[in-house]
Amino acid sequence: HDLVLAVTHGGDFFGETGLFEAEAQNSCGVRAKSACEVARISHARLRAHPAMLAGIIPLLAPQLAKRLDGLYRRTAEMAFYDIET
Repeated sequence: HDLVLAVTHGGDFFGETGLFEAEAQNSCGVRAKSACEVARISHARLRAHPAMLAGIIPLLAPQLAKRLDGLYRRTAEMAFYDIET
C-alpha cells in the first residue's frame, strides 16, 4: 500500500532531515509522475562543503516554513474532528 506524504514540484527539496541529523534514516520511497531529474547528496559530502550547505539553507528554509505552517493548520483542524470510539 502507498501513502502520499507530500507532492513536490520542480525545485522542491525532500529528505532534508539529514541536514539536521546525521543518523536520520529514510524509510520512504519516491515516485515521479513524469520524467524528472533528482539530485542526491550524502550527509558527509554536504558537511564537507560548508559553502554548499550555506547556499542550500536559504532555498530550503522557506519550504520548511511552508510545510510547518501546513502541518500546524492540519493539526488545528484535526483538533475539532469528532472522534467516535
